[in-house]
Amino acid sequence: MSLKKFKLYHLGLLILFVASFTLRFINLSYSEFQDDEQKTYLGPEKNESNIEFLLRQRKGPMQFLISYIPFSMFKEEVNELAVRLPFTLFNFLSVFVLYGFIYKVTKSHLASLLTSLLYSINGFIVGFSRIAQYQNLNLLFSFLSLYFFADLKYKRKDFMISAVIGAVFTSLSILSHWDAVFYAIPVIYFLGFFIFRRDISKKEKVACIFAIFLVGAILVLPYFGAYIFNLISQQSGNVDYLFKRIGIEGSLFSRHRYIFELYNPVITLWLYLFGLAACVLFIKKTGVFFFWFVFNLLLIKFFMITPKTHIYNYVFPGIIASSLGIYYFYDYVSTKLKILRISVIVIMVIFVSLLYVQSYQIFVDHKKEYPFDAKKILWHQNHVFIDNEIITFGFPHNRNWKKVDEIISPSCRYITNESKGISQIYIRAKYGFSEDCYYLVVIKKPFYTKNSGVVYAQARGPKLVYQYVRDGEVLTRVYRLR
Repeated sequence: MSLKKFKLYHLGLLILFVASFTLRFINLSYSEFQDDEQKTYLGPEKNESNIEFLLRQRKGPMQFLISYIPFSMFKEEVNELAVRLPFTLFNFLSVFVLYGFIYKVTKSHLASLLTSLLYSINGFIVGFSRIAQYQNLNLLFSFLSLYFFADLKYKRKDFMISAVIGAVFTSLSILSHWDAVFYAIPVIYFLGFFIFRRDISKKEKVACIFAIFLVGAILVLPYFGAYIFNLISQQSGNVDYLFKRIGIEGSLFSRHRYIFELYNPVITLWLYLFGLAACVLFIKKTGVFFFWFVFNLLLIKFFMITPKTHIYNYVFPGIIASSLGIYYFYDYVSTKLKILRISVIVIMVIFVSLLYVQSYQIFVDHKKEYPFDAKKILWHQNHVFIDNEIITFGFPHNRNWKKVDEIISPSCRYITNESKGISQIYIRAKYGFSEDCYYLVVIKKPFYTKNSGVVYAQARGPKLVYQYVRDGEVLTRVYRLR
């Protein structure tokens, strides 16, 4: 590597580090726990063992095992930063693992930088990085598994080490959430390429494949077997939930676009579509990633009734395919149409910069809480978000629940138009009505958007005991009714 390329390489890594760090860690503790994030905060119920608690969840145990550390340290104190920090770190590390994986596949630092940058500043990835949720574990563990399984195609020796490590990280991803299945295409591709290599003995191939399945069985089957048995025998609610989410009728593309543009408004979709078109032009070099994107897209489109943010499972392979399409387009221009080379670089720098600013405005800046407040993102004025489905992860939202807990007497009860699950993280008092003493907490623009228009007739007169005001707007009112 020449001195000039060496300097550019380190400059690129510095840009990637700064962009990824600022979007993830600045104001990380501002928002209160959100929607499914509150489930990370849950623990075993009374007279319930830890194993019984884990087996009745809708996902693997990794999320709860990791969040147990900050919970045990802070015990009764609600500390959003401490709980989110491990998950944010996992997401942050996934950016650089992806960089390494793409470099292993392309041998290009530019392709790696472009792919990891577009991944790092994507709205879904940033949003997930700012909450305590399993997606961050899936992303890191699955990218690590791909990094090591790629060795089965590109290495010349020591296949067993890579095979075993790849199997370990695949197992950890499965134990984080069943979304690990959406990484099957590249895993099968690398294993298939390994099986058909002619420079490796049949004995070594069999040994590696056997080791992969053995490691997977040892790590996954004890939990997965117990989970399936418990699911079928006792947890019919989880089965009902599954069949509410999947079905052959699928979901409308318009719904997918709506969810995508909630997290990535303005210009993101058009850049990705250009990249995917370029990806098709260079399909010999990008084929596995394009097929991975299409397979996941069709699987979610036609078999998931309410996709919600699960569409990120085709968005991230789409980011990879699109980024590589743009890179190979640039490479072609640099070779055949050198006069356009600088123009392509300038255009990409502008696009990446705008996407970074867009994500910063959406997730980090909270003077106006997008999408709960109308807010101008880049040059587009976004309206207040109202939807029957809760699909808002990582967006800034704070209604000062810790102070509300200080106001409400623990011996009383309360009701609220916010999610019961969210409020009970912060409020020691029990939820519900009481003949003796209870409070009403009215939230303006609640996180649980189904209750945005709820009006309580009781909220009248001089019973107001607390209100939270931000920038002249009253966002939280607490009334004592008895």
